[in-house]
Amino acid sequence: GDWSSDVCSSDLSGRELGVVADVVFNVGQPLLQLEGPEGRLLPCQPPFMKHLDTAARVITLDLPPGFDEL
Repeated sequence: GDWSSDVCSSDLSGRELGVVADVVFNVGQPLLQLEGPEGRLLPCQPPFMKHLDTAARVITLDLPPGFDEL
């Protein structure tokens, strides 16, 4: 499906992480590439992906502590 314009958010705080620009397949594991100059990559498979709401176009992730500092 079309992943563009989906929003990623942490299920712990509800904080928006960014808008998905693309899905990148890296050694068999899908990563969400966010819009922006850095093109941040986020894991989008279990155990990190907690919920996918296709109607609301929201992907809820549970990232490990400290992930934002990487």
